[in-house]
Amino acid sequence: QLPSWHDLWIKIKEGFSFAISNMAIKIYTDIDKTILASLTTLESAGSYSASYRITDLASIPIAALMITSSTRFFKEGAVGISQALVFAKKIFLLPLLITIIASFSIYFGADLLPWLLGNNYTSAVPPLRWLAWLPCAALPRNFLQNLFNGSDRQNQLLIVLISGAIVNILLNLWLIPNWDWKGAVLATYGAEAIMT
Repeated sequence: QLPSWHDLWIKIKEGFSFAISNMAIKIYTDIDKTILASLTTLESAGSYSASYRITDLASIPIAALMITSSTRFFKEGAVGISQALVFAKKIFLLPLLITIIASFSIYFGADLLPWLLGNNYTSAVPPLRWLAWLPCAALPRNFLQNLFNGSDRQNQLLIVLISGAIVNILLNLWLIPNWDWKGAVLATYGAEAIMT
């Protein structure tokens, strides 16, 4: 049975904010590497990118928790945002512990990176130490993102995520020419703070 044009338009309208939000997150997470490669050296961009991917790997358990808890956020959010916030507070401790452990592990285990990936990655150790705390910095935004999605506040979330992507681009363009990969790290932390 084919949907009517009216039903199709409603579905497109409902999914639009989710699609644009995911696009904004993708821009936020990847634009720094592009800017770094164009404004500095490819070696610097490669070291930073490798370090960023390690922190991404450390964030997979939190991403899985956010995905699996999203249905509960929608259920609680149907009652109201305050009810969804009560649920978020109930489950916040476990991801917080996981991100703290992951961040400390990354920071103190950064010297193992060349051993794991080869001597070509020695230059990725300092950026990895700087990025080690990114899982902790991103945790509040991840929770608030689920809270807003589950409480039918996708349009407000869309504004926050697009603003975060724009701020990240501007900070990268400002900081990278003088600070190299350190500027990219500072821009990432700054954009996370502003989105939160």
